[in-house]
Amino acid sequence: MRPVIDGITIGIELDVLLDEQLPAHSTAVVALSSLISRADEAIDIIRTLCGEATFRGYEYLQQDYLDREERAVGGGAGAFTDGHHRQRK
Repeated sequence: MRPVIDGITIGIELDVLLDEQLPAHSTAVVALSSLISRADEAIDIIRTLCGEATFRGYEYLQQDYLDREERAVGGGAGAFTDGHHRQRK
């Protein structure tokens, strides 16, 4: 049953708020969010300072992996044409 305060139903169960694990879980969620945000900032700074490097063949390798995965689940019938990989743009 959801609690009612001043005639308004609150959308969360009280037992969730009283759970002894809530503070630890909430702290972990906020810490993880902060860590990801800091990592994104660091990536932007490093990219600005050092530039970007591309790895030739990486895109082909990634697409080959995706094609194999599609064929494994039955959706990649068009990945090959006449026994050869079709050209990627």
